[in-house]
Amino acid sequence: MSTDPIYAKQLYAAAEAGTFVLTEEAARECAGHFTWYADRLVAFQDKVKAQRRLAGFGGFESAAELQAGFESKADQGYEALVHAERVAHQMAAAIFRAAGLFHEVDSANAAAQNSIAREVAEQ
Repeated sequence: MSTDPIYAKQLYAAAEAGTFVLTEEAARECAGHFTWYADRLVAFQDKVKAQRRLAGFGGFESAAELQAGFESKADQGYEALVHAERVAHQMAAAIFRAAGLFHEVDSANAAAQNSIAREVAEQ
């Protein structure tokens, strides 16, 4: 999976260049949707995290393989949810940048960094 949120970076660059500009009200409305989405993704991460280490499959080799397969899929799902959360925060940062809301930009970027720190701590 690519960890390069290209669209968020392009949007941020356009905001910095002044080719993407929003009013404060519009930016808060749009970024609020990305922030809400990121929060929902965290809730889903918690649910998937519980499936990353499973028990109760029994002692047969085929059961161990099945268990490992389910755990692998849960790991992949968790990583995808963390990545999507990070990109949602980066999109919010770009939108806030388009309105010159620099404090909110910093907050959104900090939230994106926190998602990375949480992912690393989980590994």
